[in-house]
Amino acid sequence: MSNETKQHQGRNIKFFRESKRMKQGAFAQMLNVTQSAVAKMEQKDEIDEDVLARCAIILGVSMETLKDFDVEKALQSISGNTFNIEKLDNFMFGENEIGTFHFNPIEKIVELYDKMILTKDEQIRILTEALNKCSKKG
Repeated sequence: MSNETKQHQGRNIKFFRESKRMKQGAFAQMLNVTQSAVAKMEQKDEIDEDVLARCAIILGVSMETLKDFDVEKALQSISGNTFNIEKLDNFMFGENEIGTFHFNPIEKIVELYDKMILTKDEQIRILTEALNKCSKKG
């Protein structure tokens, strides 16, 4: 997609969050923010890159999708056509021409917490090394 038309990133986050049947409160917990912060974020045209990256991981989509997806165009396309709900479910949660999608929110939560634990472990290692250096000097 060209950069001429910027998409509303907050609206895209809301669209994908709702398509996963995820409440703002649950999404906020995964992001480690408040529910009101999620509500405000979903109103923003542009989202900070690191927050957008965390949202993409939680929602199981790429950052580019959150940046470039045109919700209005997709909804117009759906409302202008008759469609089979089974085909829509298959598109969002099963097999389609792009590939097979498997979204398990528990797996995403575990994946996110694993990354957070690794980050904390690295921080602890760095702080322990710094503490050891200080105690050797003193």
